[in-house]
Order: sequence, then C-alpha cells, then structure tokens
Amino acid sequence: MKTRAEYDANLKQLVGFAIERVVYFELDYQDGRQYFRDYPETGHFLDFGVELIDATGRTVCLTWDSTFFQYGMGVYVDISSADVLAGLSYDVTNDPEWTPFLRRKIVAVESYWTGIFDSMAPTPRRLLIHKTYELPSITIAVSIFRRPSF
Repeated sequence: MKTRAEYDANLKQLVGFAIERVVYFELDYQDGRQYFRDYPETGHFLDFGVELIDATGRTVCLTWDSTFFQYGMGVYVDISSADVLAGLSYDVTNDPEWTPFLRRKIVAVESYWTGIFDSMAPTPRRLLIHKTYELPSITIAVSIFRRPSF
C-alpha cells in the first residue's frame, strides 16, 4: 500500500466480517508472562498485533508496522498471520473483552491518522470498528509508552 486511499480501501474489507476467533501476538520476553493483561482497568495492551478470524478461516491481521511511518498500524486481509506476525500468540477468543463481539458482523470501520512528532507525516494509528449498532465499538490503537518527565 502506498496511499491512504489504498489503505482505507483495504480496511473497508472488514465491513461484513464476523469475528469467530481472536489471537493476540506479543514479543517473546522469555519470562512466560502475558504482558497484554498488565492494565485490566483500561483494556488489553499489545506490543505486536492481533489477528481476527471468521468462521470460514478468513483472516485480518492488524499489526504495528511502518507502512507509512514508524509506529503505524498495518492492515493485512487474507494474508496468513505467519507471513505478518511473529512472536508469541495467545487465543483470547473466550476472554470477556471479546465475547460480546463474536459472531456479529462489522458494520463500519474508520481509520484515524496522526503524527507523533512535529516533523512526522500522518500515519494510521487507530482503528474504530463498529461491530453492530447495539454494542459499543472496538478501538485498536498503536501507542508509544514514554517515561514521565518530572
């Protein structure tokens, strides 16, 4: 993908997609800990990506990448996670964060483009997935954790 229009057209393929399984990908820190569970009061924090899978086995991989600039979000539809995501994987389909959204069709998706630093070109950093009109949306965002300055 080279343009925002191509990116958003790829993203629109999620409309009509019904999530059957959810797999998280994290870097392997060699300590057996699931880091995405560190902040339960605010949601899951992933350091690499997520794969959404429908009942037919069709996949959508959302990964932190540098398609447009570093710290952006890549969207890979119908591409094997093995070709996109590496590291540890955790099937979180039955996690309470995801179960309300399973088997419901996505009705809309939106991408939000921002820069991180003043000199940085906009890059896709957040996706808003509207599952149904009855449920809240899912937000998937790329974040950078910075040490607080005192």
